[in-house]
Amino acid sequence: MAEYINMWRNFADFSGRSDFRDYWMAAFIHVVIIIILMVNDRRIHNIYLLISFIPHTSLIVRRLRDVGLEWYCIFVGFIPFVGALIMFYWLWQPSKGI
Repeated sequence: MAEYINMWRNFADFSGRSDFRDYWMAAFIHVVIIIILMVNDRRIHNIYLLISFIPHTSLIVRRLRDVGLEWYCIFVGFIPFVGALIMFYWLWQPSKGI
């Protein structure tokens, strides 16, 4: 839960790094909240998605930096199907420790 709270605290920090646990714990809680809201109320679900877009994007950028990639690699995720697989592979990589 601390990782998810840190995602919100560091919502504007695109320059830091997030290790494996920071990203995946926050992403897991984020997905659980999305599923719960989707089942209960679609309007609140859409509002949550809009509000959480920047914090989650900054978390992904920090995770990409932690595995040794640059921020612009996030655009690979926009490639249909293949881009999501590539992003998943990159986000699953261990930290470079640089």
